[in-house]
Amino acid sequence: MTEEIVLAELQPGDPPGDSKTELSLRATGEVSPEDPPEYPHGYRFALISASLMITVFLLGLDATIITTAVPKITDEFQSIADVGWYGSAFRLASSMSQLLQGRVFDYFSVKWAFLIHLIIFEAGALISGAAPSSAVFIAGRAISGLGFSGISQGCMVRIIATTRPLDKRPIYIGAISASEFFATAIAPIIGGAITSALSWRWCFYLNVIVSIIPALITTVMFKAQSGRAIHQVGHLQRLKQIDFTGMFLFAVALLSLLLSIQWGGDTYSWSNDRIIALLAISSVFFIIFVLVQVKKRDLAMLPLRLLKQRSILFGALFSLALQAVNSIASYYLAIWFQVVKDASPVQSGVMLLPMVIAILVASVASGYAITYMGYYIILMIPAGFTTLGGAIMMMYFEKDTPAKFWIPALALLGFGIGLGISGPFLAAQAILPERDRSVGLAIMTFSQEFGVALSLGIAQCLFLNGLRASIIRITPELNPETIINAGATSLAGSGLEKYASQIDEEYSQALKATFDLSLGMAALVVVTGCLMEMGKFYETIPETLSTWILTQKIFWVATAPLSGTGHVNVSPKGGPYFGLLDNKTFWYLDMTGSGSETISHIYEPGNGRVTIMFNAFEGPPRIVRLWGKGRVLENGGKDFADFVERNHVQLVSGTRSIIVVDVHQVGSSCGFSVPFYEFKDFRETLLDHHVRKEKKYKEGNEKESFPRYWAANNTWSMDNLPGYDNGVFSGLTTDELFLTTMGSPNSTLLGFIVAVYELGCLVGALASFFWGEALGRRWLTVSGAVWLILGTVVQCTSYGQAQMIVGRIVTGFGMGCITSAVPIWQCETTPAHLRGRTMAIELSCLIVGIVVAYWIDYGCSLYTNELQWRFPIAFQIVFAIMLIVMCFFLPESPRWLASHGREQEALEVVCLLRDGNPEDENIRAEMAEIKDAIALEEEAAGGWKDCFRDGGVMGWQRVAIACSAQALQEFTGTNIITYYAPYVMVNSVGLNSHQSLLLSGGLQLWFLVASILPWFFLDKIGRRKLFFLGSAGMGACMLISGLTIRANTHNTGIGAVVALYMFQAFFTWGWMSNMWAYPSEILPIRLRQTGSALSVVWQWLITFLVVEITPVGIQNIGWKLYIVFCILNWASIVIVYFFYPETAGKSLEQIEFLFASQSSLRQVVKLSQRKDLDEMAVIRETQAQAHQQKSDTKQVEDTDAGETVE
Repeated sequence: MTEEIVLAELQPGDPPGDSKTELSLRATGEVSPEDPPEYPHGYRFALISASLMITVFLLGLDATIITTAVPKITDEFQSIADVGWYGSAFRLASSMSQLLQGRVFDYFSVKWAFLIHLIIFEAGALISGAAPSSAVFIAGRAISGLGFSGISQGCMVRIIATTRPLDKRPIYIGAISASEFFATAIAPIIGGAITSALSWRWCFYLNVIVSIIPALITTVMFKAQSGRAIHQVGHLQRLKQIDFTGMFLFAVALLSLLLSIQWGGDTYSWSNDRIIALLAISSVFFIIFVLVQVKKRDLAMLPLRLLKQRSILFGALFSLALQAVNSIASYYLAIWFQVVKDASPVQSGVMLLPMVIAILVASVASGYAITYMGYYIILMIPAGFTTLGGAIMMMYFEKDTPAKFWIPALALLGFGIGLGISGPFLAAQAILPERDRSVGLAIMTFSQEFGVALSLGIAQCLFLNGLRASIIRITPELNPETIINAGATSLAGSGLEKYASQIDEEYSQALKATFDLSLGMAALVVVTGCLMEMGKFYETIPETLSTWILTQKIFWVATAPLSGTGHVNVSPKGGPYFGLLDNKTFWYLDMTGSGSETISHIYEPGNGRVTIMFNAFEGPPRIVRLWGKGRVLENGGKDFADFVERNHVQLVSGTRSIIVVDVHQVGSSCGFSVPFYEFKDFRETLLDHHVRKEKKYKEGNEKESFPRYWAANNTWSMDNLPGYDNGVFSGLTTDELFLTTMGSPNSTLLGFIVAVYELGCLVGALASFFWGEALGRRWLTVSGAVWLILGTVVQCTSYGQAQMIVGRIVTGFGMGCITSAVPIWQCETTPAHLRGRTMAIELSCLIVGIVVAYWIDYGCSLYTNELQWRFPIAFQIVFAIMLIVMCFFLPESPRWLASHGREQEALEVVCLLRDGNPEDENIRAEMAEIKDAIALEEEAAGGWKDCFRDGGVMGWQRVAIACSAQALQEFTGTNIITYYAPYVMVNSVGLNSHQSLLLSGGLQLWFLVASILPWFFLDKIGRRKLFFLGSAGMGACMLISGLTIRANTHNTGIGAVVALYMFQAFFTWGWMSNMWAYPSEILPIRLRQTGSALSVVWQWLITFLVVEITPVGIQNIGWKLYIVFCILNWASIVIVYFFYPETAGKSLEQIEFLFASQSSLRQVVKLSQRKDLDEMAVIRETQAQAHQQKSDTKQVEDTDAGETVE
């Protein structure tokens, strides 16, 4: 992975400042930007993902499935002395090659390296399963370990990097990792079941059989590629760059050390020449290894410079100790359960579940916690103490220890392990530069593997020595080797049955020695966790830091928007522009620049976050960060002037504002990585520029005015966003001044004031029903905008309920005209393959309007006069005027022009829209389709009465579909969210007005984000499937909301808010993304305006009903209202399935001929789902067949009638 740093330079004419300079990092993966990677899609991506999941499942299975099979293996081979090697051999081989795997996958094909390591891994499993002796079994485990290292360290990282782009990779990695966690949790049970039902050998045979699936998928689906440019050097050169020397030296050192531990005090005494020789060989080879690593430097298998960083060194020791505790517990608790507690292999697997599940839960929880807090080290210390607590409890395990003691002990131990397992890896990623990151991660992985190998070797030595000592003490008449060779659970037939209880006690005493080792390792976890680098934190600025802060010459300001897709702004500041008010408050001068990111982020509702950082460039190293919430005091305002006078602030030319920050946390850390710099002087460039600018203004140059510059460059621009009124009035339903001005209406009257807008929309749509076709799409839109302006003026000047109601009706009348015309206008001017996307984009704009409305409500709510509700209403006029202006630059619908005999104008519009000329074949074909469709409907005129007739084109059925779709959309309950989100959160969830407005605004921001997705899949997935998705999801969310609100607690209230957020997403993806397009698509051309107007009338009528009953329903039946909407949502799935045809990807003319060609609506629904209806010829052929069938049927009926007469 490489990083490309792009610096945007200051442009000529811009004032010198820091706000124009941006620093952006582009992560480019393994391929250069000029050759972007081609990520797999569709079934290929699905199969590769399945291959990865199966592979990591097998890795997780192999890691823990053996734990419950170990006693049976020792029985068969009579090899209790070799138990430590069963795990150590695997981990030793893995750890020896772990550090080398990154280089292998850098220089060779990822695909073939993956397959080779998978084959090695499964070859080892096959050898282990077929092993005739303990020695062969251990060899098989070592071979599997070698393959494991390649898969876990190199392949998984590389394959994932070439399967998903960087922005989608974290979620993808989480999904893949979940497969391994799941395997780890169920492996003991599977291993126990297989061991009991078949044989322990099938634990390995099963792994080999299943591995065929990922091997085949990878061979066929994954393209061969390497981490670096594979053709730059030959294979020999690549091999030379791999540190095989270091690997050999390291392997000999490790193997010698492990053999000495395994044999010392057991097979041979510690003073035996063999043990001394092994220790000497290990020491010598390790010293040589270190020297080689120093010489090779960055090409070394283990660059030693990384271990100089405290968090890397102690993080590695933390991983080693934590994994040692895990492995000792996993291996020797299985023996304890099966020997001491007389459990079967299956039962022992179940008994280990408290620890395994705790590890799974804690590791997932720690991920969320670290993401939330932002600090990885915070959890490592409690992880150590929690693990230590579990290890202490294990020391008291006896034969009669009850489940109520050992279950909490294992859960505590597992929770501690899971809590800390990811900390060292996150530390390596956080503190190491990109070029060292993979090696740092390899160090952590190696430490884990080595911890297992080392601890199991030591544990086995302690266990065997302890077992011999216990046998001599408890049953001195028996030969210790006889009991050891008999195996852990096979006393039957050995002649030792009568000593069963004594042998259980001997095993219990021997196992305590391994538990003591686990305790020591847990203590090491605590110590190393505490030695990790971690800064100090304070709630206020201590005096020692405040004195130091005021002597610093430079500081950095960082802010960010709430949106995850926005830009983080970091600005360096210098000069005497910073001051402390007290130990929780500071200020600094914000100078004029070409941007105002900091001010914008602070002004953003719900935001205001500011981080200030100081670091020492001279003297002792130190970094100090101040986190807080900021306030903006703009130059020229009263608050600005008062602050300057009160705090004796010395202003400089170009001061734009003063930022005041209330601190909520202070942090300090070492800062050893900050270089020394010698301070010379402050730069005067920016100040001189501002002085010259100010001088020019005073000399009469108005263009140099600072307020003018701020207005031109430092303010937010607004887009023309429809949908504004809905959101505005939503916020006003909890505004005390508004309610007071309106006479404090009760819930019924409040519902009517809100809902009467829908009555106006209904009347406007009804008016469009009668004269909309005559006016045309454009002029109907203009007239609606004019009515909207008039109604807005009436509303914002209201001083009572009557005037407000009249204004709402008039505004609604205009909106009814607009919503009747615009969807048809857009539908008739857009190509079939883009129709869904353009409608989705239009609806996103609608949602942005609602979002702006909510946040204007929120911002105005901070005022204490009537401006807080009058301004948001009046602001709509701006958008209506912009809409009128734009209409004069947009062409009329070509289909409307053609249907009114203005074919030449229609042809000109089609040429304009498709960027062609009248002679183009596509233009002529589209005009022919328009004429054919109009001719088809000419037989039945298009007056309003025809909305209730068949007319040979299923006219009334299609109008009924359009109307029912509008009704079903409103019956989803969406207006509970759109209008009454603040009301619901106050009365159903229990929030105050301020909190409800804040959360409602956040809900609309989420609404906007969710609305962007349909841009990309609306035309691909189809209308019907999205209807199904939306209804199913919204019904579930309404059910959850009702049940959580019924519980009436704070926590369940939060659950209700989450459900409302998810409801908004499902509504956007399902019904909202479809509804403005679907009625216009489904209606005949001659009935499109009248039928659409009628459907809009029906929509606003149902909306009025829903909005009217919502506050009354919330007050009277409460949570049951949500259950009603849940049922309505799920019922709509049935209606859509039987009666709604598919229209996605079909031109309006194709849809026209589709209806004309069939005799029943059910046939239309079935035919519309066929994939071969993209061509008009197919529809024409189907139509001809249907007409022929009708003709034949009529002829038979006439013949039958004639015979009857005779």
